[in-house]
Formats: sequence, structure tokens, C-alpha cells
Amino acid sequence: MLQTTHCTISSLTPIHIGCGEDYYPTNYVIKDGALHHFSAEGMIQALSLAERNALATKAMQKGADGLKALQAGIYANSDALIEQATHSVPVTEAMEHFYQSRVGKVAQHEKQGRKIQNILEIQRHAYNPYTQQPYIAGSGIKGAIRTALLDQLNDHKDHNFDENRSAPRHAGEQLQKKLIEYQNITDDPFRLLKISDAPYQHPDELNGLEIRFIVNRKKQQRKKMESQGIPLKMECLPANRSKSLSFDIRFLDSTEKSIPQMRDIQQLVNICNAYYLPQLENELRLLHDLNYVNPIWRQEIQNLLDGEIGRAIAKQQVFLLRLGMSTN
Repeated sequence: MLQTTHCTISSLTPIHIGCGEDYYPTNYVIKDGALHHFSAEGMIQALSLAERNALATKAMQKGADGLKALQAGIYANSDALIEQATHSVPVTEAMEHFYQSRVGKVAQHEKQGRKIQNILEIQRHAYNPYTQQPYIAGSGIKGAIRTALLDQLNDHKDHNFDENRSAPRHAGEQLQKKLIEYQNITDDPFRLLKISDAPYQHPDELNGLEIRFIVNRKKQQRKKMESQGIPLKMECLPANRSKSLSFDIRFLDSTEKSIPQMRDIQQLVNICNAYYLPQLENELRLLHDLNYVNPIWRQEIQNLLDGEIGRAIAKQQVFLLRLGMSTN
């Protein structure tokens, strides 16, 4: 017998799941509140032969000057290139100002006079190459569920390795085999849990992606919150997108072995909420204590946990997961 449950994903925070690709300042421009991406073929269509030759001449300049001149030349032709864009992604006013103040320019000079080139690459979110729309891989969802189950099977214990030493080689793998009760990967009971990819399909056709600054914050109070250097920039699924992705969870029957303590969707829901709800509550408190988050957003999330989401959790109608890199 095959148990199938259809699920939807609503995001509480922006989410970034990388795909190993970047937007480079030579294949995008930011203008009028959006990043506009174009391909090499699009550039050929947008620019005349003389304009393309002029860009090639700029690129042949020595060192950083060539890249700087090429970026400036591309931005000067932004209107024509935007017409050939494969897709556009919304950006904040701060992001657009950051780009326009740096494209084709040197970020700063060191004391010795060496130029430090701007870092304008933007990490892309996983996407469908045919539609340019984001998706979340089923393997990522399955991995988050597996983490919650392992925590429960391990009685919520932290590792007991010496803090001054790294974990013994293969220790994590051996612990998983012990807890989930298998020896070889072909015997892993999680093969009985099938999860499909989750494509973005918002009912109101809201844009599925946005560009955000990403900064690293320490879990301790600091006098200065500003990060050192140029912050990372990532393409993310937006926060507060209700039921914007969908996927299926399937439990396969097996007469030989089943997933310990997770034989149906109700057990899966309870295990995930037991692990991820305390994590979310602890992180909300920490972000508040360190003044690292917008208090309005934090209160909105707390209201959801105290109200609609809290009631749905009590009725086993929803479960929480941490997917990819959650950003604020």
C-alpha cells in the first residue's frame, strides 16, 4: 500500500538554496528596481557589431582596468540589454544603490596602491532552467526530515566529542547506521520515504525570487553590527509566501523494514515539529536579545506561532522545517 500526502510550503523567512551558479556583472544589469539577466546570445541581439567590438576592446585592457571598463560599458548599454533579458528579479532600493555606486569602479585602494575590485557576483538560487522559476529539491526536504528523526532517535543528545578535537572519521555515518538500524546504503529504511521536488507555483503569480544582502552575525553581543568587507549577495525565495511551493510525500510499504518511529505522515509531522519548533523559538529569542532582527517581523512570526500556526501544529496539520540557508 502506498501512502501519499500532498504538501505545500509557506516561507517564514527568505530561503536560499544554492545551485553552484552565480550572476556575474557581465551578464546582468540592475535598473528600475530589478536585476535583468541576459545571455551571450541576448547581448548579440541587443548590441550592434560596433558596440560589441567596443566592449571587447575595453575587456582587453590590463588587469582590473579591463573588467572595470567592461562593466561600465555593459551598464551604459543597459536599456538595450534589458529588452533581451531572459528574466528579471526584484531588488531592494539599497541593493540597486549598491550596484550603481560600484559597477565599473574600484571598491577601494590599499595603502600600497593596489586596487581592490568590486565583488558584484550574486549567488543564484536553485531554479528550473526552462522557466527560470525556483524550486526546492526533494532531497533537501528529505534531509531536513532525516535530521529531525535522528535527533529523536538519539534522545535529543548533543555529541560527546572533545570540544578541542574534531569528530572521529565517519562517526556521524556510524551513528546514523546505529540509530536508523541499517548497515549498507541499499538497506537504509529512508529509501521507503519518497519526496518529490517542490516547484514554485504561487496562486497569485507573485514573483518567486528576490536579491538580498547576506551578513554573518555572531551569537554574542557586539559593539558594531556592521559586517567587515563587502556583504554577500544571494538570490532567495521571499519571506511570507503562503503555499507557494508544492510537493508529495510517499511512504512505501515494506514487509522487511520500516523507518524507526516514522511509519506514516502523522509521526513525521510530530517528529519535525518536536525538533524544529523549539529551534525556531530559541532563535527568535536570540535574535531579539542581540537586536539582530526587525522587531516587526519577529512579532509577526510570534503572532503566527501563538495563533494560526500554533493551532495548526496542535492539530497536526502543519510541520516546520529548516531548508537551505534561512536569511534575515
